[in-house]
Amino acid sequence: DAREKDKELVETLKRLKDYESGIYGLEEAVIEIKNCKNQIKIRDREIEVLTKEINKLELKINDFLDENEALRERVGLEPKTMIDLTEFRNSKSLKQQQYRAENQILLKEIESLEEERLDLKKKIRQMAQERGKRAAASGLTVEDLNLTENFSQENRIGERKLDFASLKTMSEAQSKNEFLSRELIEKERDLERGRTIITKFQNKLKELAEENKQLEEGMKEILQAIKEMQKDPDVKGGETSLIIPSLERLVNAIESKNAEGIFDANLHLKAQVDQLTGRNEELRQELRESRKEAISYSQQLAKANLKVDHLEKEIILLRQSEGSNVVFKGVDLPDGIAPSSANIINSQNEYLIHILQELECKENKLKTLEDSLEDYNRKFAVIRHQQSLLYKEYLSEKEAWKIESETVKEEKKKLEDQIQQDAIKVKEYNNLLSALQMDSDEMKKTLSENSRKITVLQVNEKSLIRQYTTLVEMERQLRKENGKQKNELIAMEAEVGEKIGRLQRFKEMAIFKIAALQKVIDNSVSLSELELANKQYNELTAKYRDILQKDNMLVQRTNKLEHLECENASLKEQMESINKELEITKEKLYTIEQAWEQETKLGNESNMDKAKKSITNSEILSISKKITMLEMKELNERQRAEHSQKMYEHVRTSLKQMEERNFELETKFAELTKINLEAQKVEQMLRDELADSVSKTVSDADRQRILELEKSEMELKVEVSKLREISDIAKRQVEILNAQQQSREKEVESVRMQLLDYQA
Repeated sequence: DAREKDKELVETLKRLKDYESGIYGLEEAVIEIKNCKNQIKIRDREIEVLTKEINKLELKINDFLDENEALRERVGLEPKTMIDLTEFRNSKSLKQQQYRAENQILLKEIESLEEERLDLKKKIRQMAQERGKRAAASGLTVEDLNLTENFSQENRIGERKLDFASLKTMSEAQSKNEFLSRELIEKERDLERGRTIITKFQNKLKELAEENKQLEEGMKEILQAIKEMQKDPDVKGGETSLIIPSLERLVNAIESKNAEGIFDANLHLKAQVDQLTGRNEELRQELRESRKEAISYSQQLAKANLKVDHLEKEIILLRQSEGSNVVFKGVDLPDGIAPSSANIINSQNEYLIHILQELECKENKLKTLEDSLEDYNRKFAVIRHQQSLLYKEYLSEKEAWKIESETVKEEKKKLEDQIQQDAIKVKEYNNLLSALQMDSDEMKKTLSENSRKITVLQVNEKSLIRQYTTLVEMERQLRKENGKQKNELIAMEAEVGEKIGRLQRFKEMAIFKIAALQKVIDNSVSLSELELANKQYNELTAKYRDILQKDNMLVQRTNKLEHLECENASLKEQMESINKELEITKEKLYTIEQAWEQETKLGNESNMDKAKKSITNSEILSISKKITMLEMKELNERQRAEHSQKMYEHVRTSLKQMEERNFELETKFAELTKINLEAQKVEQMLRDELADSVSKTVSDADRQRILELEKSEMELKVEVSKLREISDIAKRQVEILNAQQQSREKEVESVRMQLLDYQA
């Protein structure tokens, strides 16, 4: 916690320094204030939610405590006496273990019973199969088997009822045990959750209280330190002392919150606004100073750039001199020593070392200049940002001043009108008073009425004059706007007409150029090659057409064959199914006839019961009905088969006719294609003869002449379209001017009529 608080203090001090130096702007401060307010609101909401939950949990705890006290009073225990819950917990855990063990035993019994049930099902199936075999072997009837099954089922139902009653009691006990165990587990979980939530909320409240205390102490310490800094006159070599009213306001707000429990946000915001306005003025002063500094820095920068250019030129000259054959003046040798190669090399090395040292010095200077340039650029960016903010404020204040000035002007006009009306009324009232003092009562009344009417008329006259002046001004403005819009409309129409004409001309020229290029492309290939290519193309198309026709014929034949095969297969399947049904019915008839013969043979015996006879008669009737139904079905199927056979033959004949017709059409089409190819060949021969009849030079000259004439025709069309556009624009302008002249004449006539009316 202490480290985090130290980090926060360091960050706040950095921000204050940045704010004072001008790096930290107003916008960022406002954004941070808004973010902090939003975070405070979110934290307050979270605290409110947590307090509500804590209150609910406390109410639940109080309810539990009240229940505990009531139960203790019933038992006869004192509220302060502590009870040993170890025995209760041990007994509870033992009961839970017993319930779990019983549940496991019951589950095992259920599994074993299910296995026994499956085994019994298998045995029942085996017994049923054996019984059916025995009945078939012994020749028992269906009624005897049903009677025995009913008797056995009644016995089994009685046994199952007994078993089911015992199982039902066991399952009810098991379900009750499971329900009780679940309720116990859920209640224990609820209690544990409530305890954990209460502990969490208590810890959070403690942490928040400690944080608030630490923040208050930290802010007070910061204030004391800053006040001591302000008191010391020798701090920072006589610089202006720091004044930070925001910290004092924060401390006052925290103290008022602790004292009263209510934090006034409006006062705090007003204080912040005052602080920001003061800081804005300081920033303006700093901006002025920074502008001066920027000017000086720009001058220094220009000088530095000149120096850099000079140094770069020197470096370029040195690099050029390295490749050239210029002999540098080395270190002079002492007198009396002859120059040798070693001495010359040493002198050259010394000179190179000297040059390298100079280069390093210049590079270091360049680096320092680059660093200073970066610093100046940063400062310049900060100044520019501050300037943009000031311009924004200036523009907003200017707009507000304009709105205020307009409102003041409107109010001034209204007041002047009221003053004029009041002056007229005062004059009339003075006249009335003088008339009342001089004349009799009747004259006074008449004078007062006349003067009242006159005043009303004068007031109305003034208001009408004011309305007339406003209407005249509105009319002037509307006329000006109307004239502007008309001029703009004329200009727009002219521009649109010019653009449309230009585009049309461009389109026509493009079409002409495309046609000319197409002709050039056509003439670029020789006629002999083109004719050969056309002949080959026609031959290939004819062959390809024949192949496609043959393929289509083959595909149609294969499709027809497949369709016929599918129909044959379906008809065969239907016939097989009908034959099978007939065989089954025949077998049933044979068995019924044999049974009937046996019954007739045994009919004379006295041992036959009447019930058996009735059953056999009913069975015979049902079987005879089924036989008749099957015979009817057989007849229907035969009729369907015959109908389908007839339809099949009809379709087959129609298909044959269609194939013959198709073959005839194909032969005719082939003949026509041959005739067409022969006609094309004849046409080609005639074209060749025509081409050979005229010489190539004459045809080329004619074509060139045609192209030139077409080009001149297009140019003339373009000129004609331009002249038409100009004439259309002139016509429109003349029409508009005539309309304006007519409207003016109408206005003049209306004004004359009004003057005549006024004179009359």
